Amino acid sequence: MTPTSRLNVASGRQLEQTAHYSRALRVGDTVLQSGTTAIDRQGNVRGEGNVTAQVDAIMKIAAWSMGKAGGRLDDVVRSRVYVTDIAVGDAAARAIARYFRDARPAATLVQVNGLARPTQLVEIELDAVDGAAASAQRISSGGPLESVYAYSRAVRVGDRVFISGSTALRAGGVEGPGDMYRRSSARWPRRAERLAISSTPRRT
Repeated sequence: MTPTSRLNVASGRQLEQTAHYSRALRVGDTVLQSGTTAIDRQGNVRGEGNVTAQVDAIMKIAAWSMGKAGGRLDDVVRSRVYVTDIAVGDAAARAIARYFRDARPAATLVQVNGLARPTQLVEIELDAVDGAAASAQRISSGGPLESVYAYSRAVRVGDRVFISGSTALRAGGVEGPGDMYRRSSARWPRRAERLAISSTPRRT
């Protein structure tokens, strides 16, 4: 494909036509996967009550639709995960990690009030860049959860940097309880440090 090419991928579900969006979209070397839940083409929710089964259903859809746009899960650089109950967040993150042991994308996981149906437990968005599997520079803070959940604190591909969702959690607890300024400022030095590291030219 040419650098300026655009390709929209539809799954065939009626909602995509009604709301005028694509299941996946390619623009240049980037493939974007829309927020996807475990609903099949017949409108049924797969894996009711089981977040791991729902993640597996979502990733199957994503592999198909991103593939139609010429993208690959191995080239994913950014994931956004929305769960309806943070209590299932660990299971959801571990289920997703099985697909990203090598890709280790920048990642964000947050709780939302709800999805379209009460039985939907998780929704996932993905961004991929062609060739990222081989060319991406992955930055780690050394925290144990990055290995468990197979994600990176930041990912650099060419002149683009993707940063994981960050909180003020540090060893021993949360920085600045009740103080929004301290919580916000606690994150920026670490982000700036990792960006500086990711900008350092590699030695060949």
